[in-house]
Amino acid sequence: MVDVYIFEQQGLKFVEIEDFHSSHAVNLTRGEQKAHITFKPTLEDQRLCHNCLETKLNNDFTVHYDVNRDLNAGQIQIVNGYFVHFFAPVNLQPLPKNIVFIIDVSTSMWGSKIVQTREAMVTILDQLKPEDHFTLVKFSHHISTWNEEMTIANEENIEKAKEFSRQLTPSGMTNINDAILRGSAILRKAHKEEKLPPRSASILLLLTDGDPSYGETNKENIRRNVKNDLGEDVTLFCLGFGMNLDYGFLEKMALDNQGLARKIFEGADAPLQLKGFYDEVATPLLSKIYLEYPENAVENVTRSEFQTYFDGSELVVAGKIVNNSLDSFSTSITAKAELGNLTLITNVGVSDTENLLEKQHYIFGEFTEWLWAYLTIKQLLTQRMIEPDPEEKQRLTDRALEMSLHYGFVTPLTSMVITKRVKKAAPVLTAKKVPPSAGKRKVTGVDSDPHFIIMLPRQQQHVCFNIDEEPGRIINLLTDKENGISVNGQIIGAKKVDTKTGKLQTYIGRLGIVLSDLGIFIDISTESIVVHDSKGRTKFPWNNIFVKKENFSIQVSDQDKFFIFLPIDTSFEVVLHRVWKKNEIHRSFLGFYTRGESQFSPRTHGLIGQFFKEPTIDISNIRPGPEFDKPIATMQVKVHTSSYQGTSNGLPDPQTRAAIW
Repeated sequence: MVDVYIFEQQGLKFVEIEDFHSSHAVNLTRGEQKAHITFKPTLEDQRLCHNCLETKLNNDFTVHYDVNRDLNAGQIQIVNGYFVHFFAPVNLQPLPKNIVFIIDVSTSMWGSKIVQTREAMVTILDQLKPEDHFTLVKFSHHISTWNEEMTIANEENIEKAKEFSRQLTPSGMTNINDAILRGSAILRKAHKEEKLPPRSASILLLLTDGDPSYGETNKENIRRNVKNDLGEDVTLFCLGFGMNLDYGFLEKMALDNQGLARKIFEGADAPLQLKGFYDEVATPLLSKIYLEYPENAVENVTRSEFQTYFDGSELVVAGKIVNNSLDSFSTSITAKAELGNLTLITNVGVSDTENLLEKQHYIFGEFTEWLWAYLTIKQLLTQRMIEPDPEEKQRLTDRALEMSLHYGFVTPLTSMVITKRVKKAAPVLTAKKVPPSAGKRKVTGVDSDPHFIIMLPRQQQHVCFNIDEEPGRIINLLTDKENGISVNGQIIGAKKVDTKTGKLQTYIGRLGIVLSDLGIFIDISTESIVVHDSKGRTKFPWNNIFVKKENFSIQVSDQDKFFIFLPIDTSFEVVLHRVWKKNEIHRSFLGFYTRGESQFSPRTHGLIGQFFKEPTIDISNIRPGPEFDKPIATMQVKVHTSSYQGTSNGLPDPQTRAAIW
C-alpha cells in the first residue's frame, strides 16, 4: 500500500500520477491546498499471472505536482529555528541568450555518436528564439567555426547552421582547451563591440566524449585557463558523451564557471538526452540573483547568490535563525530581468508560519533542519571537488563528513570514510609509486579486462595484475567466513576477437554477493540487481534507489554505481560500464571495489581478499623490457620470490585514472 499526503500553502496547480499497472487501485482526492493519493492493489493486481508468485509491480509509483506561482519573492517556511526559502517566479519575459555550441569532432566521435550529435543539433537549433545570438565551434586537434561572429537566430542563419551541423565529420585528436577559449573569445569580442543585448545570458555549451589529447593536456591547467578567461559573466555547461572520458574533469570545469555537467549515455535515446539537457537551460529568466536575509538574525545560510535562473527551475536557500526573539522574517531579492532591474521583498510572521505548518502536520519537526543540512553538505562537497588548496579541501571534507554522520546522510564521502578510508593491499605484475600529492582516493578492486587494482598504503604503491580465464568461469573475489561474506564474479567474453590485439577480451559480467549472517544473497548483472532474503526476491533496475534495512543498506546513484553498506563498517561498490548495444566487439560489464578492508577478519581469502592484510612487498631488479616504456622486474611478496617476465599492462585505474602497473 502507498499513502501520499500533500499540503502546500501556495495552493496546488496540478497533481498527476504516472501511468501505472492496476490504475483502478489508485485513488486521488484533492482540494486547493491538499491532496491525498492511495494505492491499494489487490493480490491479483500484484501477481504476474493467476498462479505466479512473481510480482508485476516492479516500476516506480510516481506523483508529479506543482504549486501556484506568481511574480513574488517566493515561499518561506520556518520550523524549529531553521528556515527554507523557495523562489521560482513566473510571468517573466525571457532574457535573450548568447550561446556558443562547442562540439567535439575528434576520431572517437565516429559512428553513432556523431550521427546522434548531428540529429540533436538540428533539433536544438530549431528551438533558438529570434532574440538569441549563437555560433558553433567544432574541434579536434584543429578548431574551426561556423561563424566567427555571434549571429542573430533568424530563420536563414538557423538553416545555414543546421547544414553545417549535418556535415560534422570526425577526425583527429582532442584539443578541449583551445576550443573553449575560442568560444569565449567570440563572446567577449561581441560584448566589447556591443553587438549583444546588455541584459542577456551568455552560455558556452561543450559536448565531448574524450579526454584532452592535443595542445594543453594537463587538466588542472585547462581548468585554470578556462576559469581565468571566462570570468564571472559566462556560464559553462559540459556534456560528457559515453563512458571513455573523465567526467570528474568536466564536472569540475563546469562548476568552476557557474555551470553544471551531465552524462549522456550512448544509446538510441542519446539525441533526446542532449535535447532534454538543452531544454533545461534554453530559457533564462533572470541573471545576477541575490537573496538577502535579516542581518545578525541568521547564520550558516546556504548559497544565496546565483548566476542565472532558468524557466522550470527553482532556487532554494536554507539557514539557521539565531535571534529567537524574532517576530517577523524579511527577505529581499534583487536580480537583472529583461525589462530592467528587479527587486522583490517579502515579510512573514515567524510564529504564524510555524503554527500553520504544525497545525497541518505538513512535515515532522526536523524536516527543515534536514533540508538545510542536505543543501549544506551538497554545497560543501561541491566546494571540496573544485578546491585546489589541500588544507582547505581537508577542512571542507571534515565538515561535510561531520554533518553527514550527524544527520545520517549516505553520501560518496560517508561511504568512503565510514568504512575507514580504504586500505588496498595486493600482488601484481610490477609496481609504480603514486605521488602522495595525487589526491586520489584509494581503491581496491577488479575492473575492465579484468585487472585487479591494489593499493599498498604503507609503501605508497599501486599494483595490478590480470587474470586470463575462459568466459563462463566463476572466480572467488573474497571470502570472509568469520563475518559471513562471500563475493564471486562470473567472466564474460567480448562479442569477438579484437583485431588490434588478436585476443578475446574478457570482463566481469555478473557478481554474486552472499551475506550469510543476514540471510541475504545479491545477484548483480549489467541488466538488474536482484536481492534475495527471507521475504523473497526483489528486483531493482539500475536507477537511483536507496533501501535501508536493520543491518545494512544499498544504494544506486548516477544510474551506474551500486553501493552495499555492511554492518562491519565496510562497503562494496559495483560500477556498471555501459557499452553501446550495437558495438561490434565490446559489451557492458561490471567493476567491483571494496572499502574498509581492515574490518575483515585475518583469514579472509580470495583473489582480492587475500591481500587485505597488507603483505611486505619489494620490487627489485627493474630492467628494460621489450618496449622502452614497459620494464620488467622481480617482485617479492612476504617470503616468496617470483620473477615476472611480464610487462606493464599500460592500463589506467578506472576510478583514479592514475597509471598503474
